[in-house]
Amino acid sequence: MYRKIHFGLIFALLMVLLTAGCAGFAGQSSPTPPGGSGAYPASEETVVLVTLEATEAVSPYPGAEAAQPSVGKDEILVMIEALQAVGAQVELDGTITQEFFSPLGLIARVNGEDVQVFKYPDAASAQREAESVAPDGSKVGNVSVAWVAAPHFYRFGNLIVLYVGNDEAILQALEKALGAPFAGQ
Repeated sequence: MYRKIHFGLIFALLMVLLTAGCAGFAGQSSPTPPGGSGAYPASEETVVLVTLEATEAVSPYPGAEAAQPSVGKDEILVMIEALQAVGAQVELDGTITQEFFSPLGLIARVNGEDVQVFKYPDAASAQREAESVAPDGSKVGNVSVAWVAAPHFYRFGNLIVLYVGNDEAILQALEKALGAPFAGQ
């Protein structure tokens, strides 16, 4: 059973975790205040502001130069924004595992259809796994796959995106937002 994940909630939780991680752990020394006196007075609080921002503009209409994610902004967020910019409705809707891809995947419902999104630690890892996909998508690594519909594989920064289906509106939105598929039918 899948549970719907609201992107805003995920972002808020990520921000809480990031700011909590910056606060330090028991037993760690406190940061030295300006002037080097050794420790902040007990009555002062240290406030850490965490922001996410792109280091370059990202075009939602990639053409030949797909809207590759910029450093400093999460690729899943960029992918969602790019799909929304081309008119698609996107909602995260649970997780999925595929024996042929190493990370746990997310299910993004694009205009009501499941699109699988696999996030890798870096673009090189995603590229290595993308290279294991046969051009027609019939085999991934050592796994032969009998698809229920035509598979379409996209690489977007450190993401591999898989859509299994034939809905032309979704295929057009994916191609406009992510660039041409690297494998599939």
